[in-house]
Amino acid sequence: MGEMALWCACWESGAQRRDEHESEHVGEAFSAARDRGAMRDGCQRSPGALLTQQSPEWAYVYNTPPSQPPPPPQWVSGVVRSGNPAFQAVHTAGGDLPQGHNAYDFNVNILPDPQYTFLLGSANYAGNGEETGRLHTEWEDLTVKKFAWPEPGNRIMEKGSWVWDCGHWGTPTNVFSPDYWLPKEGQPCPGQVLPDPSQCVITGERTEFHPYRALWTRRQPSPHSPYGDNEGDIFVSTDKTPAGQEADCAHKFPPPPSPDPTHPFLYGPDYQACLETEPDWQDVSGNYSFLLPLPPKPSSDARLVFRAVDRGSVNAPAPQLKQEGSAVRVTFSLHSAPNQRLVMADQVFAGWRQTLRHTITPPTHLRITFDKLKIHRAQDPGCSGGTPAPGCQLESTRQNQATTAPGDWNLYWDVNGIWGQWAPGNGEFLTTDGQTLTPSPQLKPVDLYVAPSSGWRLYVHGRECDLNALDPANPFADCPTNQEAADDNDVQGEIIDSYPSALASLGTHRSNAATASGPPRNRAICSAIEFDPPHKVAG
Repeated sequence: MGEMALWCACWESGAQRRDEHESEHVGEAFSAARDRGAMRDGCQRSPGALLTQQSPEWAYVYNTPPSQPPPPPQWVSGVVRSGNPAFQAVHTAGGDLPQGHNAYDFNVNILPDPQYTFLLGSANYAGNGEETGRLHTEWEDLTVKKFAWPEPGNRIMEKGSWVWDCGHWGTPTNVFSPDYWLPKEGQPCPGQVLPDPSQCVITGERTEFHPYRALWTRRQPSPHSPYGDNEGDIFVSTDKTPAGQEADCAHKFPPPPSPDPTHPFLYGPDYQACLETEPDWQDVSGNYSFLLPLPPKPSSDARLVFRAVDRGSVNAPAPQLKQEGSAVRVTFSLHSAPNQRLVMADQVFAGWRQTLRHTITPPTHLRITFDKLKIHRAQDPGCSGGTPAPGCQLESTRQNQATTAPGDWNLYWDVNGIWGQWAPGNGEFLTTDGQTLTPSPQLKPVDLYVAPSSGWRLYVHGRECDLNALDPANPFADCPTNQEAADDNDVQGEIIDSYPSALASLGTHRSNAATASGPPRNRAICSAIEFDPPHKVAG
């Protein structure tokens, strides 16, 4: 039997075919992203107005007049990779603003292929965080099915709303800084790890996709396949989520023109009324085409096999598969009727099968079992400025919380691209110091297939929810029972266990927490949780 403590980084985080219209506007769009300015497109840099929904958290890049259609969605292709290796390239949000979300976001940072770098504004290159030099993309974590969540290093494609992130225009150092009320990325300044003075200044809004509407994730090889197949995951949805509703309402009902663009008038009652009535629907109609490369052919007589597996599609057709050289072409057409929900959710597998004369070395089959979860610190109650609870300094590093015990947790794990969560359903569970939890019957062992001469990683992270009281009428669906207020959620930390091979990972494992960025007096709380054993690995 072994144990593993969850590392605490004490973050404050948190198809190459393009549409025909895209090439026509590349030059214009790049100028807009770099020079035109987010405030001209609808951002306003007012924390109070964001909290009262008098100002949007997202506005379209190269926004159009309300008499015209909004800017069309854009495609991007690239590699999932963090701008700073100290931070994760893909993860759920540590915190979000409840006024603009039904659930917390799932965040992916993409290093775009050269033909898509025009999507990055000048502020996208500022700082030294996960988003630096990347196209940051977000969609709510209860919207995107976990089978399609990518892994660092995966090649992906997305089609999404190209918007300004109006909620972040600098990195705060105190409660009066520009985006104090919203989650931050990177390190605070001066910070305990990788101090970066450039993050202390107003750098301007970044561009991002939020929401996207189509996702294609390539896994080479597939962690699910006992044959060493390659895998392509399709997820398309008409679920616009509040982020898309805000951008569309900001387009339809802009604020009155101001003589001074740096001091814009707030959006009017028509914008706020739109937020109540704008449909949670985005158009995904169109012809889609993706290419899934084949693994190397092991012998001249090896037999090609490919198939699609439905992972919960709604009102959507099955994809069409056809060999195209050393790849499989995946195509489908969608026709989404207004306000009718459509979800396209499929896994595509393609690979070779052995013959009587030639055998193929198969991947190693591992089974990962989570047994127990030990809570060292629940991270509530937090310390409030006026009436701190006894012992609160042992629970949370944050000093601006109106929170009480128990802790209110979400916890997610990633087994080399196979994502899951500790608790079933919406993922919420309550915690107290010293508690030991066993998994629910729904938490099954994870079957992982590791290619010869390859390794794999286990990544675990989560959040301790503290924000629902900022908008009591709209609690986050991930942790709906929470009724607390804070300047941000607590983050338990993270496990990142990497194994050089399948053989090296056999057995049970212990990884003790080491504080990377928390102040020394809080080192104890950074070992927030412990798996006992975190996972057993059997071959």
